[in-house]
Amino acid sequence: MDNREDLTIAGASMRRRREWCCRLAALAAIASVGSLGLGAARASRPERWPSRPIMLLVPWPAGGPTDLSMRVLARAASRELGVPVVVENKPGAGGVIALGTLLTSPHDGYTIMQLPITVYRLPYQQNLSFDPARDIAPILQISEVTFGVVVNRNSRFQSLRAILAFAKANPGKLVVGSTGYASTPHLVMADLFARESIDYIHVPFKGASDELLAVQSETIMVGVVGTGFAPLVDNGQLRLLATFSEKRSPRWPDTPTLKELGYDISTTSPYGLGAARGTSEAVILRLHDAFRVATLDPEHVAMLRKYDQDVAYLDTAGFSQYLKRIVELEQRWSRFITPSR
Repeated sequence: MDNREDLTIAGASMRRRREWCCRLAALAAIASVGSLGLGAARASRPERWPSRPIMLLVPWPAGGPTDLSMRVLARAASRELGVPVVVENKPGAGGVIALGTLLTSPHDGYTIMQLPITVYRLPYQQNLSFDPARDIAPILQISEVTFGVVVNRNSRFQSLRAILAFAKANPGKLVVGSTGYASTPHLVMADLFARESIDYIHVPFKGASDELLAVQSETIMVGVVGTGFAPLVDNGQLRLLATFSEKRSPRWPDTPTLKELGYDISTTSPYGLGAARGTSEAVILRLHDAFRVATLDPEHVAMLRKYDQDVAYLDTAGFSQYLKRIVELEQRWSRFITPSR
């Protein structure tokens, strides 16, 4: 073999190597493009919601009736959502601390709040940097509370009319307790007595337990209260003279409502759930559907009944409409509140 043949063979070998290098480069380019395409597809694919735990803020101390029922509700909702719903107690300032936490968290539905309608009273009690009516997105209504006027079983008062008659005949002598200044019981009775031009002594308590003890011991003459009075009424220690509901309670069918007694006043102080305004409608809908099922869960219903509450479910639209009426009511009641500035 001469030199020319050697050069021919060497040239052919180099061409084959160049062809293989070109093919490998082409394959690498294709793989790179495919990888980029897959990455772009992953980036454009929306995150499954929820993909991590949800925090449920409760604006009351741990261990109370609402806190306990919300924990049962959270467990049931966790099963529906497929992620834990974690209760976080944020008591204090009438709900301001919990609401502040909600509104400063990302508006993505991973932080929600047990929403008592009393938060719509806050703008009339103190200066706020936010507006509950504007900044909260309602999810659903869950439950309502039966409020009532109770007296000791040995009380001279056999009816609400007897209380009003005594107060008119003895200005400034009627001693009435409530579950706290600016609480719903306080404002209902303030509204009622203002209509009758009655002067009375108001004793605000820290909660229902202290107030009910005062009624039992006759430290006060009349108690206006929500949850907690049922066992005492049922066993005869207290008498229930009126309720604030639209209709008579099935549990106490002989007790009239304020409306039946001629006063256009009714409230059951329901509560629900809310998210920060700006949370997507799809997330609100997902939360609504999960918590609707949880609301009707038998364990949750039983827990509500244990604390004199009833299921009062409203969907997002219904709850939103109801809250608009609440805002109007709170504006009317604001004249009975002295703001802290």
